[in-house]
Amino acid sequence: MKIIPLNDVPIKLRKSLSMTPDNIRKRAKWHLEHHIPTTEERFWSKVKNGSESECWPWTAAFQTRYKYGVFNYRGKIVRAHRLSFFFTHGEIPEGMFVCHRCDNPCCVNPSHLFLGTHQENMNDQASKGRRPIGESDAKAKLTAKQVLEIRASKEPKLILARRYGVSDALIYKIVKRQVWSHL
Repeated sequence: MKIIPLNDVPIKLRKSLSMTPDNIRKRAKWHLEHHIPTTEERFWSKVKNGSESECWPWTAAFQTRYKYGVFNYRGKIVRAHRLSFFFTHGEIPEGMFVCHRCDNPCCVNPSHLFLGTHQENMNDQASKGRRPIGESDAKAKLTAKQVLEIRASKEPKLILARRYGVSDALIYKIVKRQVWSHL
């Protein structure tokens, strides 16, 4: 058995009070003989790599509602595409989104990712026809027919709001075509 000088043993291992110098050397030898993957190596092992132009799908855990890959990083669940960007480009400024050029939520190919604000992400979605409009939006409280009735009505906004079960602010935005502008 090769004896490893105690000075060559990582401080983290040496600081353990319950370990004798012999146990520390044995543990250090085991660490030298067995490769323990880094967090980044574990991350990339869960990616199906392809060419730079292809999507690189995440193959591990998913956030089922949005179909984004997730990874446990430093005790927190983080979306995989954000970590891919972080590992390849560095820190993500606060408030910035990591957006997909390919519109594939499970893709972690760094060349398919870019930084953008919330508004830039929404504009990107809309320009590619991915943002639900009108009744196709799951959060829509009105139908297209109701919106047209509201616009044609001369009744006060407050009465319309009560009738349709929405806020008077929404009625105002509908009349001014700030929302439902496609009609």
